[in-house]
Amino acid sequence: LLRRADGTLQTLDPTGRILGVLPDPTHTAGEELTLASGDMLLLYTDGATEAFAPDGAMFGEERLHQLLMSSRAEDPAALLDEVRDALTAWTGKAEFGDDLTMVAVRKE
Repeated sequence: LLRRADGTLQTLDPTGRILGVLPDPTHTAGEELTLASGDMLLLYTDGATEAFAPDGAMFGEERLHQLLMSSRAEDPAALLDEVRDALTAWTGKAEFGDDLTMVAVRKE
């Protein structure tokens, strides 16, 4: 997900193979992306969107999109904390049932 400095959200299509699944995967370049000053990029595994609430409801992509759009975090670490806190509140647990890997970067 790419939150542009102007507040718009751009979803990026996954391309290529999943990292770490095959011993010698080949990768081709995907979509070219240019970051402008103030843009924030959030990369995440499906553990973020497939986190389940106690009632069985999934966190989902739309909820993650809304979180990123409403976030005022300007620092990547703060954004990651905000997402993790939202997932912890959603699931009611500090441990998730699936892997959770997230990377956030911001262009100065």
